[in-house]
Amino acid sequence: MPTELESLLDKKNDNDFVGKMIVVSDSNADGSFLIHHFISQVTRDGHLLCLVSFTHSFVHYNTTGTKLGSNLLRHQQTGKVVFVDCLTNLFGGKEVLADECASDHVAFSTASNSSLLTDLYHTIYLCVKELMKNYPALPVCLVVDDCSLLLSLGLKVQELVNFVHLCHFLLCTTVGYCKKSGYFILTVHNDQNCYDEDEQLLKAHTLHTCDIHLHVEGLSTGYSQEVHGELIVEWRNPEQSSSKAALSRKHMQFRLSEKCVHLFAKGMSDAVL
Repeated sequence: MPTELESLLDKKNDNDFVGKMIVVSDSNADGSFLIHHFISQVTRDGHLLCLVSFTHSFVHYNTTGTKLGSNLLRHQQTGKVVFVDCLTNLFGGKEVLADECASDHVAFSTASNSSLLTDLYHTIYLCVKELMKNYPALPVCLVVDDCSLLLSLGLKVQELVNFVHLCHFLLCTTVGYCKKSGYFILTVHNDQNCYDEDEQLLKAHTLHTCDIHLHVEGLSTGYSQEVHGELIVEWRNPEQSSSKAALSRKHMQFRLSEKCVHLFAKGMSDAVL
């Protein structure tokens, strides 16, 4: 039975997202529950996962996934899930090898910002290549969470945009390595209460490329026990100009529980009714 979020996204079968780029953004709210939902759904659909994280450890994703009914550790042990720990690489002060997914291990360090993303992409490429080699019939989902963090480390917006385009090209185009047999999910942060021009530019560039955009924002009225925020979903056409890119749009409110997200139209919460 599809979850409420899957119903909202009109997901009818396991391969509906293949060939697509999905962007998750948030402002004045935490949109990480969407990433955990997607990760859990990838494993339930039997797809392959390359999870690249700048924000959390593998233990965090595995613990949260267990509450949602998935076991990332088991899938990692069977070679269907690969975790690239950028958190350790960026802040550990030493070179750390990527997860043991690739036949040729590639390390990347923070010694040079100019080479960081090049080496990271190389790591991702090898991981995806190995996943496809071991399970050629299964789609690969690449999740990058959250590349906005790199802006605070001094990387330029254009460098991040190029990195995003390479990841998109790798999985979601007819000429990439996997030839549209994968999909790409990316998170970016955009706090409207603290204007950051680089964050705005990064978000604008990623939205120009994506097929589906999910944006989480806090309530304008402040904290509520029954309504935790608002979720805006846009289906986009990347080939159109920005003004014509949005094909359709849904604006919902949500309430989070430990194991799922409850969605409802604005003003239709049980507490209001």
